[in-house]
Amino acid sequence: MRANDASQLNTPIASDALAAINAQMGNIAYRTGTKIYWDDATQTFKDHAEATALTKAEYHNGWTLPTL
Repeated sequence: MRANDASQLNTPIASDALAAINAQMGNIAYRTGTKIYWDDATQTFKDHAEATALTKAEYHNGWTLPTL
């Protein structure tokens, strides 16, 4: 990261992102206590509003995510 050179990375960024996504989905399934099914086209969990709501960050004390 310091060199801004992707060739120096031990693993591709995409594989790290996939591992993080899988861990997050496991946490969401655990918190809801149900099986969940991801719909990649809509970026939501199929027929599971509670699980989809857990994919959004909950900010406190007036903080918001800036829009680009």
